[in-house]
Amino acid sequence: MCTKADLEKTLSELDARITELEGCLNIQDPRSLRCKTIGNRDYFYVRRPGSKEKYVPMAKSYRYKRLAQKKYAYKLLPALKRDRAVLGDLLSEYSWSSEAELADLLPAVLVDLCGAGFGSTSTIIKKWLAQTWTESPYAGEPPDHQTLSGHMVRSKSEELIANALLKHGQAFHYEKPLLLKSAGEAGIARRVYPDFSILRKRDLVEVYWEHFGRMDDPEYAEKAVRKIQAYIRAGFIPGKNLIITFETSRCPLTTLDVERIIAEYLE
Repeated sequence: MCTKADLEKTLSELDARITELEGCLNIQDPRSLRCKTIGNRDYFYVRRPGSKEKYVPMAKSYRYKRLAQKKYAYKLLPALKRDRAVLGDLLSEYSWSSEAELADLLPAVLVDLCGAGFGSTSTIIKKWLAQTWTESPYAGEPPDHQTLSGHMVRSKSEELIANALLKHGQAFHYEKPLLLKSAGEAGIARRVYPDFSILRKRDLVEVYWEHFGRMDDPEYAEKAVRKIQAYIRAGFIPGKNLIITFETSRCPLTTLDVERIIAEYLE
């Protein structure tokens, strides 16, 4: 379903593209470029003001890239501006309500009775956050870094990640157990405890974030690679449903790194 947010994103992308093409129209080159196709061959011609048209061999056509961009922008801009006007009118005049917003107005017990696939985003997230488990990969080693929400994690970098997830409204569990089953390897499974299990807000897909903080330790680095391989063999692909970050003592994880990752993969 196309939501108001989807159309606002499209409008923003249209604005950016229009601005880019308008910049192409401002290219300071008085020459004009003409393209002509005869049979299966393309021909290019360049004309200076007050001069005759000059044929451009295909091998030298790359020299006129900016002229081609200017011509392309001239042809495309009117259509994009029409689309932008129609979309802008739609967004300003239509009263938008998402299914999630409407479901929030219904009794929670009714939404629950409908079963999986029904219910507001907030209801689904609340249920996901209510999950509990008793397993722990570090018995007797409690986390000692507190996040802004009171979550306890094991390192400053994990604290940085957790606080950024909270800032962006991303629901997460810390060290929730996950069973990795390798495709095509019957009976082989590995239980892991991802640093962060995240219920991505935009599509309610569960994404895992592993941070490897001691990559300058050869033994640790080798274990990290084996763990990543286990994820991939179980169908968790970096950049899709698995986020991986690294650091060494000389190259620490930064807030900018984390913000860029969240913007790209979770927003």
